[in-house]
Amino acid sequence: MSLPFLSIYLSQHTDLNPFEIGWVLGMSGLGAAFGGFAGGYLSDLFGRRMILLLAAGTWTGVFFSFFFADTFIQLSLLNLANGMCRSFFEPTSQALMADLTPESKRLKIFGYQYTALNVGMVLGPLLGAYLFQAVGIRTFLFTGIAYAIYFLLLMQKLSRHRVRIQEVKPAERVRFINCIKVIRKDAALGYFVLAETLFFIVYSQIETNLPIHLTDDLGNSALYPILLTINALVVILLQSVASGWAQHKNILSSLSLGCLLFSTGFSAYAIGGSAPVYISGMVLITLGEILIYPVSSLFIDRLADERLRGTYYGTYNFAQIGLFLGPTLGGWILKTVDGSWMWWMMVFISLHMIWFYAFGYRVYAKKSGFSIVAVIRRVLIDLHLIRLIKFSLKIVPLISLLSLSSFLLFHNADDSLRSPKRTDMVEVRIPEDASLRQIADELEQKGIIRDGKWFPIYAISNKTLKDLVIQPGVYQISPKADLEDVMKIMSRGTFTVEIPPGTTVHEIANSLDYLGVERDRFLKAVKAESYDFSFLEELPDQERPYRLEGYLMPGQYEFRKGVTEKEIVTSMLMRFDRLATKNIRSELNQKGWTVDEWVTVASLAEERPQRQSPSDAAQEIYRRLQQGYVLENALSYPYSEIAAYNTHHRRGLPPGPINNPGKIALKASLDQIPSNKAPERQQPPGR
Repeated sequence: MSLPFLSIYLSQHTDLNPFEIGWVLGMSGLGAAFGGFAGGYLSDLFGRRMILLLAAGTWTGVFFSFFFADTFIQLSLLNLANGMCRSFFEPTSQALMADLTPESKRLKIFGYQYTALNVGMVLGPLLGAYLFQAVGIRTFLFTGIAYAIYFLLLMQKLSRHRVRIQEVKPAERVRFINCIKVIRKDAALGYFVLAETLFFIVYSQIETNLPIHLTDDLGNSALYPILLTINALVVILLQSVASGWAQHKNILSSLSLGCLLFSTGFSAYAIGGSAPVYISGMVLITLGEILIYPVSSLFIDRLADERLRGTYYGTYNFAQIGLFLGPTLGGWILKTVDGSWMWWMMVFISLHMIWFYAFGYRVYAKKSGFSIVAVIRRVLIDLHLIRLIKFSLKIVPLISLLSLSSFLLFHNADDSLRSPKRTDMVEVRIPEDASLRQIADELEQKGIIRDGKWFPIYAISNKTLKDLVIQPGVYQISPKADLEDVMKIMSRGTFTVEIPPGTTVHEIANSLDYLGVERDRFLKAVKAESYDFSFLEELPDQERPYRLEGYLMPGQYEFRKGVTEKEIVTSMLMRFDRLATKNIRSELNQKGWTVDEWVTVASLAEERPQRQSPSDAAQEIYRRLQQGYVLENALSYPYSEIAAYNTHHRRGLPPGPINNPGKIALKASLDQIPSNKAPERQQPPGR
């Protein structure tokens, strides 16, 4: 009820740093892991009733003390005590339930205990959230009161059934050191402890790294509380059904099925991509969980010596060290590799649980006189695998043929959808009502994929599994993008921008900034980035405010959402490159003019008086150049403030274009160009 909010309180209301807060929270796991030894041993030595009351009473005091604690040492010791109280109480209560229950009903009792625990996990945080918002740290006082009431009720119940409770007499020469030696003496218990340690390592990822992964994969962690609620509800609704099924099956059968469901659920997390996938994964994980937890407790009960039942449960409790190791291991993996690989690693670890459970049960079966063949046969019968194996043997040829066909089809599809090597950016146009077949043809034509025959199936699978729906629009695809990148790009949609003729780089940057493209980043892309176009190699080396001014072709553009500034500039340069054909460059060269001079004249023509046509403006500019007059054009910022661009005092062309001319001005400047070479760039009058 209160502990889930301890980290929030410590981070907001204390001076503890993140490491100290993590240490305080981790002390509970350490106490739970190592305290089980002492708790189980003492319950065997002094009896269940005394240890249960001692643990519950101390636990009550611990929660009251949290309200008064304010130092790092105090908080660490209290959370250590909290974990130790839990480790005293849980194995002792399990041992007492086993003492009072016939063996045939113990699995059902352990299932009821696990269901009750999950009911508390649903209601406790809800009540705690309300109290924490209302009274803050005083929530621990309410938790202490709840534990005090529980302590009194427990004392009453234990007193009422005192006669039925079999006090365990001290076993001869049973010492605390036996809590450690018991694993070495009983290999079956040791294997099961290792299996449960792996279980807790994997399960702890749900409480620690799952919300982080959801934020990275889906953009936020809003799904996380829904997944926790689903986990608790599945336990509450299906625990009795699972226990009833497992009661009539071999222990190893139930554990094997539970591990397979558990690992399959985590493989869904590795796939991810959409909320339904994560919800399905949580359902499978929970189904595995409700088989593993009570059945493993039942096995410990069967394994335990009557004199040392508490010690066995206490030793088994050491597996909770996985709750301490899991977050550290998972965090390291998540930091080192991609999030999906972290979940595949958890699948790999969880599958090894079956191996440890099987070895543990093998040792137990050997001691009990069961043959390994009999155990395997029983597992196969319980899981209905014998008929499946017989059927599989009969259809081996068909399976081989299907496998070979699947491999060949997959190889063919993979080869068809593989992106050929590209060196240039391409534009992909998706019409409003385009079919998947039409989209495939467009991608094939633009060199995104080799062959479009498999693309419709690929697109449908992406829509189903990753919720990627292709949106109509025009998309700029970089040469480094593979098909997976292209699908993500085409699922985001586009935005449109209109660049009028005669617009300067500054004005283009302002228009794009209004649409969400950062102004300064665009200006940096214009000024600092390099672009592979042949006409740029011919530009003079003199200093200009923006080297690409004049070559960012005006017009209407449609860009994908999330487009980079460099991709925008590349698209505009590509349009100019298509306009400035080889024939045009050859004509300019024959008449003694450069591409840059042609574009500069066109940009000056864009600044003409409104009553003058582009053709007349270009003709007037060429006439003044030939006669050595100043051009006297009005210039826009920033060129109006640069002396080298002053057309009222300097003869000849300015150092470069003063805006980005449109097609009409460029055509007019080309049509009116004289046959003889123009004068040099601007010179002051009289020179």
